Formats: sequence, structure tokens, C-alpha cells
Amino acid sequence: MTDFSRIPDYYELGSKYEGLDEICVQCMEVIEFLARVNAKLLRDSKCDTESVFVNQELSQKLTKQIEDPLFVVGRTIPEWCFAIPSLTPNIFSYDSRKLFLDRVAFGVSRSTLRQQDSKVDVGRIRQRMTTLRARAVELVGEAFSAGAEDPTALQLQADELYGMEEV
Repeated sequence: MTDFSRIPDYYELGSKYEGLDEICVQCMEVIEFLARVNAKLLRDSKCDTESVFVNQELSQKLTKQIEDPLFVVGRTIPEWCFAIPSLTPNIFSYDSRKLFLDRVAFGVSRSTLRQQDSKVDVGRIRQRMTTLRARAVELVGEAFSAGAEDPTALQLQADELYGMEEV
């Protein structure tokens, strides 16, 4: 038998989350029930039962909401973003649920860091800095070796070194 003890009823959700009416909650309960029955019936099957009830539009809407830096940093995420995934996690894709957990569950500082890391390709920047640093060390070594007596050579090397920053 299916255990419904963890599913909150409408009155519990209605008092906690504004914007969820009774029909909406009942629909989500039906979807969650069908997803559980489907998972139980097809447990031995090799079919992909996870994506049967996934709603791509809702997953995209949740992802878009979570990726907005103002909402994450200001902790002003709409209450439906908490209510619906907790009531019916089966209608959201795994990626959107994981992103929700990463961005919301671990605090503002960690979610901000993860959001910045997802927007910037840090590996490429580090590789570029390593290359620039190696070239700068090489130019400084040349400047302080044999070419140190010639001011024109020093000026050309300095121009090349400063020009690397703009690349």
C-alpha cells in the first residue's frame, strides 16, 4: 500500500504557501500518486520511469527562477518554488531538482559562488593566466640578462609584456 503520511494536505499547504488553491494541490497529489504507482509497477522493467511525469515547462520555469541572481542572493525565491517540488518532485527533471538543491539549500554565499562558477569558465581563465605568467617570467629573465644594457630592447619587452594583458 502507498504511504500518504508524508504528503501534506491542502489545509496545511494553503496556510503555508499562498497561491496554491485546493484544485492545484489535488492535481499535484494525483500526479504524485500516479508516479508512485507507475514506479512500483515498472520497478523490474528496464523502462525509464523517471521522465514519464516530467513537465519540461515547469522544470524550465523553476530553473529560470533559480538562476536569477537577484532571487538567490536576496533570498526572495517565490514560495511556489519550495511548495511544488516538495509536494510533487516527479514533475520536475532531475537536473532542475539538483540545481534547486545546490542553489537554495546551502546558504547565500555558497549559492552565489556556485552561480558565479556556472557562468564563468574558470578553467580556461586559469590556463590563460598560466600561459601569460610563463611568458612574463621569460620576458623578465631576458630583460635582466644580456639585453639589460639596451634601453630600446627593454622598452620593446615592456610593451610586449603590457600588450599581453589585453589579449
